Amino acid sequence: MICHKIAALSFLLSEALDELNPHVKDSNPFKKQCDAMAERCQEIVGDVFGVQEIASGTYLQTLATKVDTTIRQNFVRIPGE
Repeated sequence: MICHKIAALSFLLSEALDELNPHVKDSNPFKKQCDAMAERCQEIVGDVFGVQEIASGTYLQTLATKVDTTIRQNFVRIPGE
C-alpha cells in the first residue's frame, strides 16, 4: 500500500510543480525526481499485483485524481490570506 501512496503523491507533486512554473519544468531536478519515483512505484505496484490497469498507468493517475479532488473539496482558506 505504501507504493500506492508514494506514487499517487508523486504524481500530484509533479503536477503541482508543473502548475507553479511550466516554463522551467524540464530544468527542475525536483520534478524529475518526483517523476522517477512515481514511475518506479508504478512498476513495483504493477509487478506485485500484475494488474493491466496499473501497467497502463490509469490506476495510479485515477488514484492521484481522487486525492486531488479530496484536497480541493476540503480546502479551507486561512483567514487573513
